[in-house]
Amino acid sequence: MVAPAQVIQGLPLFSFRNLQWSHIESAPIHFSHTQAERRYPYIDDAGHDNTGRDPLKIRVRMFFLETLEAGAFTKKWPTWRKALFDGSSGPLNHPLVGSIRARVEEGDIQFVAQVTAGITVDVSFTSTVDN
Repeated sequence: MVAPAQVIQGLPLFSFRNLQWSHIESAPIHFSHTQAERRYPYIDDAGHDNTGRDPLKIRVRMFFLETLEAGAFTKKWPTWRKALFDGSSGPLNHPLVGSIRARVEEGDIQFVAQVTAGITVDVSFTSTVDN
């Protein structure tokens, strides 16, 4: 049982293409809906028809630091790098939205002299439909 003040720690781990990772600082979700606008003569404002949810945008900050987990950078980062760099879709499991199909849109790797234990990686995912 997880204490109420630590309920987030009881959620499932983040994963992409069956690679789980627990060393995550944040995983915010951006969502939006396309609203087709209808204008009416002589009426201020407009009506809107919901035409569907837009693809989810998920940005994740991941730590591949040997100080957090032995092999995080030397062993696990090469596997994650392959999954993040090839552009193909795969299952993504987010602790809050559950399982979706997603692709990597872009990423940033912080490779800086001040961090000698590995790297920090920011990745942007988008939900997708394959066919």
